[in-house]
Amino acid sequence: MKISVISPTVRPNLMGIVASSLKKQTFKDWEWLVGSPPKLEQELKKEIKIDFTFVPEPPPKPGDYYGLNKCFNEMFRQAKGELIVNIVDGIWIPPDCLEKLWFHYQNNPKSCISCLGHQYRKVVDGKPEELVWRDPRARTDQGTFYEVGHLEMELCVASIPKQAIWEVGGID
Repeated sequence: MKISVISPTVRPNLMGIVASSLKKQTFKDWEWLVGSPPKLEQELKKEIKIDFTFVPEPPPKPGDYYGLNKCFNEMFRQAKGELIVNIVDGIWIPPDCLEKLWFHYQNNPKSCISCLGHQYRKVVDGKPEELVWRDPRARTDQGTFYEVGHLEMELCVASIPKQAIWEVGGID
């Protein structure tokens, strides 16, 4: 397995868009892990029409605000791929997105890539429609690929080498 796509969510109604995008990917060596509170598992199974592995969010401990970090870490543990690609709910990606992320990882195995990710309500004929949220980092003044500082790293659509995740100890 080369890529593990992970998607933490509490909005099952927006996961069909991600599924639609993943189904059309030109790169085929990937798995999909969807993490969510256990009570949402059945809703996710109704919404998502392709294969995925459900990863239940670990229960919160007293004092926890929420369990997103634990959900991420559990998906990292279960991921079989050497490159982790996070895609959040409602995000549509072009058919060559995973291919491009894998290509870049092969040429720059220590890099983390943060892509733009606009959220949409639905996909019609393979194209996203009804914009819900526009990524505020969208810009055209530096071309399509440019280096950013760590404060501009966003996980809407992002790739991180699994080894890097282990080296920093996961997400606290």
